Amino acid sequence: MRKSERYTVPYPPAEPAPEGTYRQRFQEFPPWYRWYLRVLALLHGASVEQTVRRHELQELRRNLTSLARDVLDPSVPALLPGFHLRLRSLEVKRRRLIPLLREVQGGNRGRFLAETLARQDQKTHQALEEASAIPETLLDSTETTLAVAREAVQNHLQEELEVRRHRIEETLSPLWSAITALSILVRVDLESLLPPAEQGMVRTPLRVVQTPLQELYQTMELLRRERNLTATEELCDFARRRARLPSPPPREIWQELEEFRGAVPLLEITKLAWEEPYLEIRPLLVRNEWWQVFHQTWIARATERTGALLLTHRTERVRERLSQVFQAGGSPPSWLPSELYPTTLGFVLLLGESEFFHDTRRVVTQVVIDAVFQHLDVRNALHQAALQIDQSLDRLSSLMGKGEKRGTLGEELLRIRRRSGTSSLARRQLSELYEQHRHRIRTALEGFMEALVTGSVLIDRTLSGATPAFDYQMVQAQSFSGDFPARELLQTVATHWAPLGRELRALYTLEATAGP
Repeated sequence: MRKSERYTVPYPPAEPAPEGTYRQRFQEFPPWYRWYLRVLALLHGASVEQTVRRHELQELRRNLTSLARDVLDPSVPALLPGFHLRLRSLEVKRRRLIPLLREVQGGNRGRFLAETLARQDQKTHQALEEASAIPETLLDSTETTLAVAREAVQNHLQEELEVRRHRIEETLSPLWSAITALSILVRVDLESLLPPAEQGMVRTPLRVVQTPLQELYQTMELLRRERNLTATEELCDFARRRARLPSPPPREIWQELEEFRGAVPLLEITKLAWEEPYLEIRPLLVRNEWWQVFHQTWIARATERTGALLLTHRTERVRERLSQVFQAGGSPPSWLPSELYPTTLGFVLLLGESEFFHDTRRVVTQVVIDAVFQHLDVRNALHQAALQIDQSLDRLSSLMGKGEKRGTLGEELLRIRRRSGTSSLARRQLSELYEQHRHRIRTALEGFMEALVTGSVLIDRTLSGATPAFDYQMVQAQSFSGDFPARELLQTVATHWAPLGRELRALYTLEATAGP
């Protein structure tokens, strides 16, 4: 038994020829030779089967004398220094594979398999990439939670993986089988077949290396069956890309194995070591366990990427609305801490610097002052929404600042980082500071987003004529960002405040769920 990376490799034991093998071989000889064998059996006091076995063993020695004169002395029998030189050459080549194999095993198996598929079957890889995307209906909905998006992606990707499983296995199974065979090669026992270095050029009696010879033969046969140049090319490329490891030529190990097989009749030597001309050596079989790892890698990668995709999409939607509708360009402050919903907070701070947004907010206040209301509760709700927007922006600006100027929280963050750097004390102080202000920031953001939706819905009901609640004809609004009449500003409130509020809430919820 030899251990591979994941499990113990079961080498099937060698078995003597079954009963009847030598009797059948005896029947294959010409009649006169059968009589000769019977006489020999009688002279040696042995059975015909034992005599045939001895005869076949002599034939095996005679054949090996011509086939393996550089690597074997059949008369002893013993392995010669020529065999040791061949084996040491193989040992050098297999040692070069160890760091490369280590890179594609363990935790890197899934990544290696995924990258190999991308290089070997781009069409299938592209189909899996497309299946990993969030469905458009969920991506565009502000009601989609991270959990719902991840579940949808997982379900879609699992279906695609099962549909394409046969194709994927056709591509990757031969490659992984070859890599598994090479992993067994680097663990097969060669030391037992080599004399200690201090003993110099010595011979190794076959009787003491029966099992190592058998296992080496089984390993060599496994490698002959699983030979795959593409596998070693991918192995070398992956190790070079990932760890910048110097790698041997991809064909080197296969050429070495071919030369070893050509110079060493390993099967015949193994039979002679066991003194069994018809020794039965069953092939070495290994479990090709890679599908589950490949499957889990794709699911985990798609799941992990879902949050980033959703965040990017929602960020771009808000950025586009702020730029095209509210004339709020630029980028949010880069120093906002990830613990305090930086994307949502940054966009709200940008809105606070937009004169056009303030025009829309002032026109709502002017409606409260000038319009004739049919329902007092609508006026109170509009007044409360405008007031909430003002208060939220004032609180956030006070904490975080405006433009390049930092507020009280921003200055405190800067002071702690300058004084303590990245020490554990600084991390603890920052954590306490975030915890102290998180509730205030969360309350301000939630109040701001709720006020946007409330104000927009109330204005829209009147402008659309669905349920008119006030007469806005007498409203006088002054625009500081351009010559915009009150009607146009109110239309912007009705059309864009609510979508903006929902998009900001969706972005805020995602940041709160995903965490820093």
